[in-house]
Amino acid sequence: MKAISLIAEKKGETFAIDRQRMARLIETLPDGKYEVSIEKASKLGVQQRKYYFAVVVRAFSEYWGVDRDDAHALLKEHQNQKVIEIVDKQSGEVVEEVVAGSTAGFTTEQWTEYIEKCQRWGATDFGFVVPDPDKEWMFNQKDPAA
Repeated sequence: MKAISLIAEKKGETFAIDRQRMARLIETLPDGKYEVSIEKASKLGVQQRKYYFAVVVRAFSEYWGVDRDDAHALLKEHQNQKVIEIVDKQSGEVVEEVVAGSTAGFTTEQWTEYIEKCQRWGATDFGFVVPDPDKEWMFNQKDPAA
């Protein structure tokens, strides 16, 4: 059976979820009417994700001398931060912490913005250029049937 990945939104943030997680989320909802929207992921977003890992993450990984997972984690920590609130149950005090946000479920626009931030960071803070995607890549591929 083919896995289905869905995008959910919580507090204005989108994230990808699979069919099992969606079923668990639905089970936790109180009775009532809900509006559900399912959209096919854009091919551009998928291509952006591939470019990000193949080019952007690789460039930082090689520059820093770390593996790709660590480079991806560092990029998220510095260029995709989000603020979470932690509540001390004894005192009731709310503390805000900055953590690395997830790239799962990024829209095309979010990927574009995030990749551009990573490119600027590479250029301004480390002095190297992360190349732009090759817009002609698809036309430069050899026909496998030839």
